[in-house]
Amino acid sequence: MLFTHLSGASGAKVLDLGSAMGYSTLWISKALEEACSGQCDVIAVEVRGDRVKAAQDFFRGVELKRAKVSFAEGDAVGLLEGVDDESIDAAFVDVHVCMYPKVAELLLRKLKRGGLAVFHNAIRPPLLPRPSRC
Repeated sequence: MLFTHLSGASGAKVLDLGSAMGYSTLWISKALEEACSGQCDVIAVEVRGDRVKAAQDFFRGVELKRAKVSFAEGDAVGLLEGVDDESIDAAFVDVHVCMYPKVAELLLRKLKRGGLAVFHNAIRPPLLPRPSRC
């Protein structure tokens, strides 16, 4: 889906919100490697610092030419609030499901016209205790 959506793109910006240790970030960046005609950016956002470090360590051995991956430690909502409106091409959302409504509300403004948002486990009820930020 992401490959088709961004095929031939250059300068695309994709967010991986709730990136954990970078597994989804890897697949997103690999899709952009093949889809983008020029440099495209992937920003992996994770609230837990230990997971950000693990993702950074994991990506040290990954060679990418067109997909530039950066990592941000912090809350997805806080990051989105600081992003310009209509500046994101696509987002993969895998934060705690209690945050989905707020993230969706923000993405409606932050995504470019025709932008793509994909929510992981969007219909499954939360099985884990709600974090204090919800």
